[in-house]
Amino acid sequence: MTCHLVPLLLTFAALPAGAAPPPSPPLPDARPFIEVLRREGQEPVAFVRKLLERRDLVVFDDGLHTAAEPWQHYLQLLRDPAIRRQVRLVFVEVLGVGHQPDLDGFFAHESLDLARLAPALQDDFSGYGWRHQNLQDFLAGLWELNHGLPAAERIRVVGVAPPVFWAGLRTRADYDAFLASLRSFDHFMAATIAEQLEDFKAGRKAFFLTNTRHAYLGLRAKDGSLLWNATTFLAQQHPGKVASLRVHNLALQVTARRPVEGRQTAAGMEGATFSWVRMAGGAWDAAFRARGDRPVAVPLDDNAFGRTPYVGNQMLSARAGSRMSEVHDGLIFLAPLESLTSCATSDLVCTPAFRDEVRRRIQVMEGADLAGFLEEEGAASLDEFLDAWAKPRPARPGPRPAGE
Repeated sequence: MTCHLVPLLLTFAALPAGAAPPPSPPLPDARPFIEVLRREGQEPVAFVRKLLERRDLVVFDDGLHTAAEPWQHYLQLLRDPAIRRQVRLVFVEVLGVGHQPDLDGFFAHESLDLARLAPALQDDFSGYGWRHQNLQDFLAGLWELNHGLPAAERIRVVGVAPPVFWAGLRTRADYDAFLASLRSFDHFMAATIAEQLEDFKAGRKAFFLTNTRHAYLGLRAKDGSLLWNATTFLAQQHPGKVASLRVHNLALQVTARRPVEGRQTAAGMEGATFSWVRMAGGAWDAAFRARGDRPVAVPLDDNAFGRTPYVGNQMLSARAGSRMSEVHDGLIFLAPLESLTSCATSDLVCTPAFRDEVRRRIQVMEGADLAGFLEEEGAASLDEFLDAWAKPRPARPGPRPAGE
């Protein structure tokens, strides 16, 4: 917010003496949303507790992988005795199935040793290691919770991402083939989750911690077909067993896509023109503010929140008139957008041996001539880039809506 004060002051300073400032855009009407919160709003932990009485799998869309607050909330949920008595499995999108022994070993160890997680975090799709502190803090908090419980009541964390065998990727063509294999990423996760839950026949309860791209229930394309993702697979194949909850954050508004030439990443956003925006022009936030910005959860079925036009990564593919109730069952508000944070990054994975491996991976992904890569990254040499990569970064304010 502060960075925008100078342009704002310059705008008013340029007005002729005595001239009135331009009128502000009209504020969105928050009254329908305020009424929904008054009528249907619930305390978030109680909301999830009740939801688990009806659904076996609760999917959480964190809004942004870097957001700190959702992961703190996940721990809060699991500390609730009633939820903990039901949930025995927590599926995590960004952890790969090939490192399940590392995850199990971390939780079984008699002392809290985050270094045991390093192999699982080093083999991410990007090649640079998954360094977000929010996940590490969640796993550490869950270790502490588990070690205060009898062995039979402990919660198991299960990675559901397909493995990436970095040792076998020797050229950019190898990496491109791996990226192409991610077309089946969502189906792989869904199949892994269903297998762990015994095809939802055993009544086991679980959480799936993921991101927007994998959390949609039933969004449809312009031709009426489903836009498939992991949660859609699960919800369609196991009706009535799956719920999807969005943790309130900025929304990704995609306005254009273009063909991409050259370097691509696993995130797949190189060709997108997008911005971060407030839902319903800010009406959602105004409604939360009207009730004191207290944490609240609300269903999206047949109310003003659910009827809000869909905003998200599939905007250009979705059929006209798509609504938020098509992608999620409910919404959890934790704090106003202005106070949300992007988590710190950790240097846990940045061992000397992994630094050498990242150097190799960069040469695989970028080729022998690194001049363009180094220019884009603002580094004079690969060692300078790696020095910057290895430094942890403190938590900072989250992204802000476009134009603010």
